[in-house]
Amino acid sequence: MEEEELELEVNEDITRKDNRIKSLSDKVKTTSEEREAEKARADKAEAERLTAQKDLEFYKGFNTVASKYEGASEYQDAIREKTALGLDIEEATMLVMAKEGKYTPPTQPLVRESAVGGSASTGINDTAERAVDKMTQAERRSALLDIEARGEFKL
Repeated sequence: MEEEELELEVNEDITRKDNRIKSLSDKVKTTSEEREAEKARADKAEAERLTAQKDLEFYKGFNTVASKYEGASEYQDAIREKTALGLDIEEATMLVMAKEGKYTPPTQPLVRESAVGGSASTGINDTAERAVDKMTQAERRSALLDIEARGEFKL
């Protein structure tokens, strides 16, 4: 009889140990899954934060650019897509507007020069007839996009 009781106790110990190992194994697995889920939630929240920050920066910059280029607000979604690809807001605006055939360079205020010592103005200088070597990079780009928008030059 004692032999059976001893064998029963040994079996019970083995069963308890197996149950304990299984329980701990399940707990480790559950903890690991919870960590992965938490990391996924944190990654998703970070991605949403970055997207919101990019949108905020886009809208801040777009308001000033839209005031320069007439009709730019009609193509806001296309411009946002271009900026998401890495373009500057103004470059994206000019590109989309030129593609749609609605690009007009921003008007620059006319510069008045006055004679030294005098109060009368000597004239108005219009930059439209400037030589290419006297233009700035932005003016050359604007002139090229204007020619392209009129269809006189294709890239």
